[in-house]
Amino acid sequence: MKGDHGSEDDSEGYGQLDVMMLVDISEDDTDVNVLSFPCDLLVDIRSCTDMQSGQHFEARSDAMISSAMQDAAPGCAVDTVNAVTGIEVDHFMLADLDAVTELSDAVGGADVCVTEAIDEPKSGLKLPAGASSVQGEQGPGFPLCPSSLR
Repeated sequence: MKGDHGSEDDSEGYGQLDVMMLVDISEDDTDVNVLSFPCDLLVDIRSCTDMQSGQHFEARSDAMISSAMQDAAPGCAVDTVNAVTGIEVDHFMLADLDAVTELSDAVGGADVCVTEAIDEPKSGLKLPAGASSVQGEQGPGFPLCPSSLR
């Protein structure tokens, strides 16, 4: 079941990024390194063109890394990550909130941590302070618990 996270018509461009991560998997599949970019990280963004609309975006200095995706799609975001890291990204994945919800259902939920109890009447979400297991619509947006709190 799709959640009520809005539609494409509700956003401009390609939407806002909450999380941007670069995952590097070793050639022998024994090591995985993950680098998370803060969405408000200021970077230089090269000029790029939205391949769907043909709209051109000029290069910008000191722009939030998330704006590379918002303006001109995954290609511009990948080009920006390539330039910032010097690493050639060869695969790209985009997951929206519906995908996160479906993934949390598929793996049976996830342990999350909140510092204070949550009682949100609009969503019906109630969680005690500390570690809880969430699944489906409850999942997006919560920090995963360190293993010591599980």
